[in-house]
Amino acid sequence: MQPEQRLFSQLDFANNQWRRVPDQRLSSIALVAGTAVGAGMLALPTITHPSGVVPSTVTLVLVWVYALVAALLLAEINVFWMRQWGQPTIGLLKMVENTLGKSLAYVAGGAYLFLHYALLVAYMAQGGEIIASALAHHPELNLPDGSGSALFTLVFGGLLYWGTEGLVTKINNTFVVIVILTFMGLLGLSSAHVDPGQ
Repeated sequence: MQPEQRLFSQLDFANNQWRRVPDQRLSSIALVAGTAVGAGMLALPTITHPSGVVPSTVTLVLVWVYALVAALLLAEINVFWMRQWGQPTIGLLKMVENTLGKSLAYVAGGAYLFLHYALLVAYMAQGGEIIASALAHHPELNLPDGSGSALFTLVFGGLLYWGTEGLVTKINNTFVVIVILTFMGLLGLSSAHVDPGQ
């Protein structure tokens, strides 16, 4: 009796045969972590701080529990449909269509499109602002307004469009490590200023 293949095994079908490719679990974890932490997640403690340490902590923990349950439900649905159809991957909108129906899949698709469009605009604006503030130290360049956003879009959009999958993975992993180190440094610096009585 042959052992059953695990779902997280990395198999690739090429030249009429299956071959095992290197394990990419750490890269997948970095991709999910980078997606979850992005878009202002690190700014949430700053925004909720005026309500006090205890209320903001309780609120953030409740939001985390909600996000965790939603992620586990999505993983459960994904594994269910993968096993039903025998496919290694299934898209989010296909899962919504098969679970909730076609009309709700259109609603989810519109929400998905709006969310990612808003995130793209936010990243371009904030990334452009960071680049523009860095370039402001060189007044001799005399760059017009919006050049930071354009440069950000050209550099990172170009990397995503022309870069290989391995290069994009390495860049993403590097940025996730930078975010984790920055967050740890932020916790270390701010822990001395926490007043639980507020």
